[in-house]
Amino acid sequence: MTNSGSTAKWYPWNLPRIRVGDHFRGNREEDLIFYPRTSLNEFRVMIDSALLSEVTSDFMIGYLLGLVAQKPIRRYFYGEIGPPPVAQKIEFRGVPYPVDWIVTSPSDDFRAYEQIARVDGSSVHFGGIDPNDFRMSTALSLSIPREYLDDPNPREKVRSDVKAAIIADSTNMHLFITTRTTLFDDTLSMTRRATVLTPFDALPLVGLYLRLQGLHILEQTATFRSSIGRKMTYWIAAGALVPELRRWSYAATERARQTQDESFRDLTRSIARRVERVLEARDHLLGALALPQDGYVADDVLSILDQIAFSLMGAFDAAACVADMAFGIGSKPGAIGWQKEQWLSKLRDPNLGAILQAGTAQPTKGSDLISILGSLRNSIHNIAMATIGFTENGGPTETLLFLNDRQLNQFLSAVDRVGTRQQWGVISPGPGDLYIHPGKLIEALIPANLALLNQLIATVPVENLAGQNWTFRPPKTSTQLGDLYDASTEQRVLSQLGLL
Repeated sequence: MTNSGSTAKWYPWNLPRIRVGDHFRGNREEDLIFYPRTSLNEFRVMIDSALLSEVTSDFMIGYLLGLVAQKPIRRYFYGEIGPPPVAQKIEFRGVPYPVDWIVTSPSDDFRAYEQIARVDGSSVHFGGIDPNDFRMSTALSLSIPREYLDDPNPREKVRSDVKAAIIADSTNMHLFITTRTTLFDDTLSMTRRATVLTPFDALPLVGLYLRLQGLHILEQTATFRSSIGRKMTYWIAAGALVPELRRWSYAATERARQTQDESFRDLTRSIARRVERVLEARDHLLGALALPQDGYVADDVLSILDQIAFSLMGAFDAAACVADMAFGIGSKPGAIGWQKEQWLSKLRDPNLGAILQAGTAQPTKGSDLISILGSLRNSIHNIAMATIGFTENGGPTETLLFLNDRQLNQFLSAVDRVGTRQQWGVISPGPGDLYIHPGKLIEALIPANLALLNQLIATVPVENLAGQNWTFRPPKTSTQLGDLYDASTEQRVLSQLGLL
């Protein structure tokens, strides 16, 4: 293939508009050939009908049931008592079946002692419980949970729990949402396919599934949906997780009004944007780790981890620049940083000193958290982070992170002081082998460092930057803050992110 024109360029391109007849169709999504469309497979969820009685008393249960009420999630209810009389029904061979329910009945088939019917809006799918399933016989020997001892027939209650797990498997559910105590015994494995979670733990999984295909839902019922968009989701979360940033934002606005100096406001906005990027990148990392792990996924994991480390440290660096302004130090940009001892000594603030005592014999939790983050971010100056595929006892392959010796020593020294290695995802599959699980790492790293960032921001006295006569007076209501949301909105967003 030859280039027929000396001025032809592949990029920048000029794609022609699409016309249908005489009508110009413009920039609609379906006309843009590079418009990203993400459609995940249908998510099948079985919900314990016992949770329906808790909707009025537990806000989060009602919220979760609303989120699973519409496509692309397919929800079904199951319970020993069965559906209420008012449930919508469809008929199959003269028998009424409740829509959106899974029900059981005696089977005429000798191969199954109970028939299972999973009812969609217009069809019924049948299955059965295998009478030889070892789990049913296991139910007879399981220890009875303490919570069941007051029940008139605790053994039957345990058996019902095991039966529910078998039904979730038999109907090809991805998720069974319940509070049945028997199914959360770590020593047992009552499901082969379905994952069993409590409502509190299921909510972040459902939220992640929706967000990864562009559905940022604030509230939903079977007939109603209120969405807030991608940027708004992470903006609300950033404001909730680093609330002291609002004080800086107000002070920065006042400074810009009085002095026409936008630098403080630009730095404050930079912090917010970087926190938003960290939260969005966290979603993509958790989504990548939910896939079958291979070399391509491992490359994505490394790329996202780099983004998280750089953006999170960038938020700290921007906050340090504001602190340098607030204390009137006037340092050069390269000399500013919470991890830089010479610069820290110039702050001469006892409150900040109590949070960060870098380089001392007794480092604080704050300095250790920044050291952990630095061990990841500073790989840009040296050997890059790398991954390894790890399989244990024939199980699925997991992507694990490994650092060079210098980074790893810095990481482990700080981790051992702020928590446990297990909490931070450190795994030792063999003598002398130390790796880090990236999912567990970010679930420890991000909340802890955002809490530290908020603490530092709260401590820095920015009032002087806004002018001698300015005092921050927290508004009485969230609407007076100029926000488009309230505390209940923050609760919804953070619960979907699993960061409550």
